[in-house]
Amino acid sequence: MDPSLATTERTTPIPGCAKSSSSRRGRVLIVDDEPMVLRALQRWLSSAHDVTAMPSATDALDCVAAGADFDVILCDLTMPEMSGMQLHAELAGAFPAHAERMIFLSGGVLTQAVQAFLDGVTNPLLDKPVDGRALRELIARRIAGGSALGGC
Repeated sequence: MDPSLATTERTTPIPGCAKSSSSRRGRVLIVDDEPMVLRALQRWLSSAHDVTAMPSATDALDCVAAGADFDVILCDLTMPEMSGMQLHAELAGAFPAHAERMIFLSGGVLTQAVQAFLDGVTNPLLDKPVDGRALRELIARRIAGGSALGGC
């Protein structure tokens, strides 16, 4: 993983994965293999939320498995190594509340497999390029609807 892409915007830096915070700022994990998209989403959201950005779904899964918690997980559907659909399946099996908190991002044509997956889940899908205002409003509604998962 490129260390410049995995960052956490916080008042007090914590090494590694982001852990629970007593702050009312939302805890957002962004998972996208496109560096420009990852950085843009991080910039849009970091003024209002504690943002962790990761270019790999495998790294994101490892972070959640290590005890990190998030109010929202923004995740690209199609990535090399592990797709957003595969990440969702892994989270649904081991960390179901995290799977429910996923918002999917898509930058292109949806294959039949991707469409079938989306038809079988209730998670929202946003098209790239993402409308920053709509994204911030969706995240705010999601955070207002529930608190972050329990601490580590």
